[in-house]
Amino acid sequence: MRRVAGIALAVMLILTAFALPALAKGMTKQKAANAAKKLFRDFPFEVVSVKESKVKGLWQVALVLENRYRILYLDTDGKVAILPGPETQGHMVDLERMASLTNEATSELGKIDFKTIPLKDAIILGDKDAKIQVAVFDDPY
Repeated sequence: MRRVAGIALAVMLILTAFALPALAKGMTKQKAANAAKKLFRDFPFEVVSVKESKVKGLWQVALVLENRYRILYLDTDGKVAILPGPETQGHMVDLERMASLTNEATSELGKIDFKTIPLKDAIILGDKDAKIQVAVFDDPY
């Protein structure tokens, strides 16, 4: 009997050792509430549920915000969120910097390397090697 109990205890310890790291990596209701506090600090909210989403690495957090159910997606660390709501839906936010990763990526798309602008017919005013340069385009027609 003691031997069976000892084996059972050893098996439980081994299973616990494997399970704890997996549990630590998961999202908890408290972790989700802490992340939501950063986003919705001026609004009352309640975390209703937290579960794994269908996308690996994202957690689906159901909350009540402004008297409506909303879904917030968080990474496992609670450092990146995909926002709910009509104005910001789908925006990915870095919660440590409180910066929109979506806006940062979008602004990069429209950037033009100044060195690629053809200046053959340009009128250059000031120092052509200035640190800050401005190009103004005009349509002559």
